[in-house]
Amino acid sequence: MRVLRQPPGGAGRSYGGFTRAGDRVVWAESAAGRDGTPASELWEAGLGGGAPRRITADTGWLTLGNSEHAMVVEAGRLYWTALAPGAERVTEVRSVPLDGGPVRVSTLPGTWALAGWPWLVGTGGGPRGPTQLHDLATGATATVDLGDGDEDVDRCGPAWCRLFVLSGDAPVRTVLVRPDGSDRRTATSSGATAAIEDVAVLDRFEVLAGDSSALATAVGGRRLLVYDLRTRRLVAVADAASRVAYRDGVLWWSTSGGGTTWHTLDLRTV
Repeated sequence: MRVLRQPPGGAGRSYGGFTRAGDRVVWAESAAGRDGTPASELWEAGLGGGAPRRITADTGWLTLGNSEHAMVVEAGRLYWTALAPGAERVTEVRSVPLDGGPVRVSTLPGTWALAGWPWLVGTGGGPRGPTQLHDLATGATATVDLGDGDEDVDRCGPAWCRLFVLSGDAPVRTVLVRPDGSDRRTATSSGATAAIEDVAVLDRFEVLAGDSSALATAVGGRRLLVYDLRTRRLVAVADAASRVAYRDGVLWWSTSGGGTTWHTLDLRTV
């Protein structure tokens, strides 16, 4: 374990958007400036050591979610989204060479988030409104309208969409379906819901948080479950997980009881 960067006056800073670019790790730092306005910078450091380096401070109004695709590296450029200034909902797609240089900006009406190269997913349609997928490589936009009756579209990616299905007093069902409406799968009917933002990571695993077990109630946390789209099996991973996260094929979570313990599961090896 090593410290990547120790900024002066580090208190009050937030960090996010972590992604890997070969032998480098890239992240975003945000903090309030002297006038109280949030300011962000993008940084990188070599995994093998060496001093960190600032890539750019020209980030715009950075909009990082908790997705592994919050920042994407493609063909030597780092991409992210930002909220454009003004009253209208407009998303900036910004990019910069990994080695630094001028920032390139394009705009798209609406609210969008990166969903893996070259895709953007619309995030402003509401729980039962249509979702849109936009291809940055071709400029084409497709509408995904899967919500029907008691079905809520939670989030889509280029390969799978996640639906929550309500049925009277019965527990919520979590359903996965292709953006074209085919290959519909029920991940669980027990009321478990998504534990992470990304849908069907590695195009195979849906990570869910279910009802608390007796242990989870005592020490805090929820039951952690993983649905395998390949085998159509739902597997319990932990009985009392909290602070669940995922990046680059690795799922991790913490448990409490006499201190905090972190656990990891490399889903690429399953």
